[in-house]
Amino acid sequence: MTHASTVSETPFNTDVARMTAPEDVRVGDYIALLTETCQYPTFFWNTLDNNVLPPEDPVLIKYKPHPDDGPYKVLSVCLPFVFVEQPNGCTRIFDVRQCELARVSDDFARMVFKRRSPSSEGKSKKNSGKERRKKSKRRKKRK
Repeated sequence: MTHASTVSETPFNTDVARMTAPEDVRVGDYIALLTETCQYPTFFWNTLDNNVLPPEDPVLIKYKPHPDDGPYKVLSVCLPFVFVEQPNGCTRIFDVRQCELARVSDDFARMVFKRRSPSSEGKSKKNSGKERRKKSKRRKKRK
């Protein structure tokens, strides 16, 4: 079997999240947080003996959030703020001056929302309860 035939037998589709400018974010878009910048006062880094950083300059730290934090559905936009909903129904406000956003595909986001919604978690708990009851009935029949 050749590699080409294997690829043609198992086609797959890969979407790519694209970084988006704040002015391009629209209600109904699905977005992910790529980076977030936090601002801290200089005295967190300066010691009494060694004042390396000027006190008027804040320290900016850019970090990458955990992948489980997204995607988000945009509910409202009033730049520089973007009001979003998480798959679990909680909401959050992004300040686009402090973060970089990426637009993700609708198919990807819908699947994540479907799998992470509170109603889907409830269904899986109900199913696991049913499975436990079935197993206990089987054990009783064996005895």
